[in-house]
Order: sequence, then structure tokens, then C-alpha cells
Amino acid sequence: GNNNSQPSTPSNSSPVIDNSSEESYPDDIEKLYIVPNLLGSYLSEVLEVEENENFVFEIVGKEYSSHPRGTICKQSVEKDTEVEKDTKIEVVISLGRKDFKMPNVLNKTEMEAKLELLKAGFLYENIEVLEKYDEDYAPGQIIEQYPAAGETVNAEIGIKIYINTYEGDDYY
Repeated sequence: GNNNSQPSTPSNSSPVIDNSSEESYPDDIEKLYIVPNLLGSYLSEVLEVEENENFVFEIVGKEYSSHPRGTICKQSVEKDTEVEKDTKIEVVISLGRKDFKMPNVLNKTEMEAKLELLKAGFLYENIEVLEKYDEDYAPGQIIEQYPAAGETVNAEIGIKIYINTYEGDDYY
């Protein structure tokens, strides 16, 4: 029996096993799992929950929504649906609100102002820091911002914050 002399190419003579009859009559009903409500949760949080290991999550996009930026705003399978193990649930991640009120970053430091703007939903690369000299305000603080606080803005616009270059005159 020198079966090993031939290279292992797949041969066409392998028997076809007809298992269609088995599939239509499963011996044991599969255990079903209830899909949780994912909306408003971070995917990282969802993945930490042990029961959620029964599902496969896939991020399929990002869009603006009323859910906080970075949380799930859509799920392909409704919550409370009973599904089989390893069911794929597609999720969409929220970019935050498309339109929101411009936060007030005046009298903050550059770092504080940037954090505030990022939390609001602005893109880091859209925040421009400019310099302005004004002795009436504290050194190193934001003394002007565009758009103005309270204006309804869109997350994609450019923001300008002006930082005070005035050094202070405490040293007489």
C-alpha cells in the first residue's frame, strides 16, 4: 500500500455525504440567547459582559445620533430577540449629535478648552489655536472663541480658540 507516493491533491472521488436530512430534523433544539439592548453603551463595555460572548459583534459604520459619541446607536438585531449562539449583531457607532450648542471655553487653559471641545464632539484636527494679546485677561487663558458659546454648530466645522499671550505683570 504505497498511498504516500502521490502528492496530496484533492481527489474528485471523495464520497459526498448527504447530511441534508440531518439538518432538517435536529436532535436537540439549540439553546437560544436573548439579545441585550446595546444602545448608548460602549462596545468595550458590551464585550466585558460574559453573556455577550454568545454573540458576534461587528462595527459596520458610524453616524450622528442622539447617543453619546463613541457609543452604539444602532444594532441590527432588536433587543429581546432570541437568537442562536454566535449570531452576528452589526452595530453602528455614534459620532454624537450632528448639531449641538457650542460650549463656552473662555477663561480655560488650552488643554481644558480642547478637552471640552472634544467631549462636545468636535474633531481634534478642526480645533485651531491662535494667539492674541490682552492685558485685561489672565495670562495663558482662552480669551476669545469662534463660534461663540451657545451657538448651534455642526461637529464638522472648524473652531478657533484664541489664547492670551499676555505674560502678566506681577513682577514690578
